[in-house]
Amino acid sequence: MFTWLDVGGERTAAILSIVASCIAHDVNPRAYLHLVTKLIVHGWPQSKLRDLLPDRMSGAHPELFVGEGEPLVAAPEPPMLPASS
Repeated sequence: MFTWLDVGGERTAAILSIVASCIAHDVNPRAYLHLVTKLIVHGWPQSKLRDLLPDRMSGAHPELFVGEGEPLVAAPEPPMLPASS
């Protein structure tokens, strides 16, 4: 309703989908968005964007997990910043 035309609505839907996915996987949305933004700004390769999904990040970064017990999905490789040249 307050998203400024269709483009704003699509962007709002994308962000809310990410937040809902975080909640579904017991990941802290604020900490997740902070970490993912930092990784992308520091040169995360576009070919590995799927590794930044909330379910994969909770296994690689247990500090994002806010549920009880252990994260249900463990990533095969922990996502890290690419080495600087």
